[in-house]
Amino acid sequence: MTNWRDQAAVEAREESIARAAAAKAKGAHSNGNGKAPGVEILDDGQLPEEPPEVAESLNYVVNDPEPLVEWRDGFEFALAYEPLDYVIDGIARTGHLYSLTASTGHGKTGFFVLLLLAIVTGRGQELLGREVKQGRVAYICIENSDDVRMRYIATAYHYGIDPDVIRKHVVFIEKNEKLEAITATLRALSADGEFVAVLGDTFIAMFVGDNPNDPLQTRRFMARFRPMTKLPGRPAVFVACHPVKNAAEDNLKPQGSGATLNEVDGNLTLWKANETAETTKLHWQGKLRGLDFQPVIFRFDVIACPTLVDAKGCDVKMAVMSPTTTDSGEEREKAEHANEKALLLEIMRNPTGTFDEWARAVGKGKSSVARYVRKLEREKLVEQVLGKWMITKKGVEALKKVGEKTQETEE
Repeated sequence: MTNWRDQAAVEAREESIARAAAAKAKGAHSNGNGKAPGVEILDDGQLPEEPPEVAESLNYVVNDPEPLVEWRDGFEFALAYEPLDYVIDGIARTGHLYSLTASTGHGKTGFFVLLLLAIVTGRGQELLGREVKQGRVAYICIENSDDVRMRYIATAYHYGIDPDVIRKHVVFIEKNEKLEAITATLRALSADGEFVAVLGDTFIAMFVGDNPNDPLQTRRFMARFRPMTKLPGRPAVFVACHPVKNAAEDNLKPQGSGATLNEVDGNLTLWKANETAETTKLHWQGKLRGLDFQPVIFRFDVIACPTLVDAKGCDVKMAVMSPTTTDSGEEREKAEHANEKALLLEIMRNPTGTFDEWARAVGKGKSSVARYVRKLEREKLVEQVLGKWMITKKGVEALKKVGEKTQETEE
């Protein structure tokens, strides 16, 4: 079969010969020797000499032909559609790459552990509030494998899951190796069962460049996770990322920002309203291939687990995540504000009191009171003077605004 580029070159030469012949027959434009000005007349079958730039172009066409690209007609294109397959119903699809961006303490590892257990047990509705695709999960825990281990043990205990029963459905990788080597390992392990999800914790811990703030380097590194989505079973790949320092809720983009976003199919986010908040919100920001979804609220429950103890045998308490509805999340936030207001009133009424006394007065634990006091201090509603906590003028004004009586109003 004649290459179309070769055919085009021949046609171009034939056109040049035809132009020369036409000029020869046109005596009115002859210069006296039967030639048109600037045109060289050659015998039939002889190709004219091309200008250098044209000759170079035609040379490329003939000597370095490119193969034709693959194509489909409209019907075949439509037939290639494959039904969408979700790992997390309505949120994350198979064969897609996602970043999970959140500040430290907002629940990245806790969510990954919950997602892992939901997928391997098929209990998505109970653990995530969404249906999931059941199957194997690979967890690349490079940043802090000890923390992942404790959360895995505590969360499994909390939901009555025996790690021994699901051991063949979970693969943990703790050593920071080349992503290509990890991908090859997972491909080999797929012979024992395809993976539904791969979790990378975290992007910055695995990053091998010299500048994690360089958009080009972060984009190229994120692109190296993409082959994992092509593993047997086309798993969804999630990579935990940190946002910029002191990021606000509307700036939860992974390091590298727009450049990194260009490499992922979606940027999921987690956000806690404040350090003492008992809930975190799963949503997305910047990019998501697919439809929008309503935020999913998770609460943190601090629990003790019989197998998690320190060297002295004392319980090591861990925070585990559980899904909750938006309404119940809002109710918990209202309860948080009510507790803070009650404590602020108690500090005003009993400024010489201890954390124990304030805890009994407001019906909360001592550790909760300590967290609330620190939050009130950050908001400049209380301050410490000579070792004692006191309400500030701003704190008094805050109580007035919510209709609470203060010593000033009583006077």
